[in-house]
Parts: sequence; C-alpha cells; structure tokens
Amino acid sequence: MQDPTFPTPTRRELRRQERRHIIVQTARRAFLEKGYAATSMSSIAEAMGGSKSTLWSYFRSKEDLFTAVVETETAGIRTEITDVLATSRDLGTGLLRFCQIYLRAIESPEALTAIRIAAGESLLSPELGMIFYKQAQLPAEEALAHFLGRHTHALRDVAVEKMARTLTSLCTSRQLPLLLGYCEVPAVEAAPEFTDHFLRIYRV
Repeated sequence: MQDPTFPTPTRRELRRQERRHIIVQTARRAFLEKGYAATSMSSIAEAMGGSKSTLWSYFRSKEDLFTAVVETETAGIRTEITDVLATSRDLGTGLLRFCQIYLRAIESPEALTAIRIAAGESLLSPELGMIFYKQAQLPAEEALAHFLGRHTHALRDVAVEKMARTLTSLCTSRQLPLLLGYCEVPAVEAAPEFTDHFLRIYRV
C-alpha cells in the first residue's frame, strides 16, 4: 500500500526529475573537462541536446547548476557519514570510521579534480569556493559536531564545531601533497593516526 506521506510521482514529475538528472550529469562532465569559467550554459544546453530556455527553467544561473552538481556528487558521502556516526556507540570508533570515510571521499580522483577547479578559478569566481565548502565540507563538519556533542560532555569549554573543524583539517592536510603528487602514506594508515592525534589534542 502506498504511503500517503510519499505519494507516487506523476509521469510528468518523473520526466522532470530525469531531465534534471541529465542536466546535472552533463554539467558535471563539462565542469570537470573544461573548468567552470570555460563552461557556459549555452554549451551545456547544446551538449544535452536541449534548448537554453529549458536549461534556465531548471537552474537560474551557472552558480545554481554548479551547486546542484556538487550536492549530487556529495549526497552519498553525506548519507554514509550520517549513518556511521548515528550508529557508532563510542567516541573512538566513530571518529575512526568518520576519518576512513572522509579521507576516501576527499582523496578520490573526482574530488581532487573538483578541488583543482575550485581553487584555480576562485579568484575570478570567488563564489565557487563558498559553494564547494557549503556543499562538500560543511555538512560533514556539522554531522561530526553533532556526534561530538553526544560523546564529549566533559568538554563544555570547547565548542564542538571547533573540534569538528580540527579533525576535518587534519584530514584535508593531505590534499596538497596529493595534488602535488608526493603523498606517500595511504589513507588506510592516516585515519588511525589522525584519530589518535585528535584524541590527544582534546584529551578525550
């Protein structure tokens, strides 16, 4: 029996969802291959075989479309992090599993390419950095801060948001060496190391 809370989408709604998915995937390929500045809404419309007016009916600007691309690409990792932290009953295990998932996500070839794009074009398009942070990193920090709030009751003098940023900063410290091609320690070894550093820093 169909749940009335989640009514079955109409054919029109399904077609619109499918069309939106095609637009986002087309834009994703274009951003990764050409970069943000060199990709126009007209070229995306041409690549997907539709009109620019159709594209504008889904996304009001290239910034909105870029936001949708980043949000779609990070949806899986956001869900995985949320589920892992929700089911981890002790602090150490939760932090280790978070680091393992987070490192795997931010060190993927696609993530490194996206970082190159955002960093390389942020001077001309400063909104890219903020979009990337809000969609890719901030949700992970917020989920981690919520988890820390449940497990660090003795540290009321330390904001859990600051603690979360400390751990994500440890993880992202590997990105520059990776981008430059000289990171030697695999992520599977870095995760326990960063977890241990974090626990030592805050003595928890």
